[in-house]
Amino acid sequence: MTTSNHFIYSLLRYHDVRREENLIVGVLLMFPAAGKVHFLHPAHLDRLKVAFPDCPEGIIRGYFEGFMLRSKEISRQDNPLPTSIQEAGPFISSHFLKEDGSALQFSVPHLAVLATENLDTVAQRFYTRYLETYDWNG
Repeated sequence: MTTSNHFIYSLLRYHDVRREENLIVGVLLMFPAAGKVHFLHPAHLDRLKVAFPDCPEGIIRGYFEGFMLRSKEISRQDNPLPTSIQEAGPFISSHFLKEDGSALQFSVPHLAVLATENLDTVAQRFYTRYLETYDWNG
């Protein structure tokens, strides 16, 4: 696979150590050929709060804000992005969140085929797949 036809993504999970359960709360998308990074997160955390009433919502939102700013900053720079999942893990650890035992953890990076050149469409598809359930007001 060439860097022009793939991208890398990692799922951000909130992990409740006590209950040994987790929920996806964000998605990091890296598009090496375009030099762009997107961080997606839900606007509302009701689903997370129902599952884990003691979750630190304010702290999680602070991380979301930091990840958004960092994504924009990296996208503005002219530095190369990781082109493989082997490079992506250390990149995420050094630029976003170190691997440790904390409640927020990025998954092992995954490689995916870029089906369209419209990165916003790709981002919307990932939001729909992983985060749209947070928008439900049932």
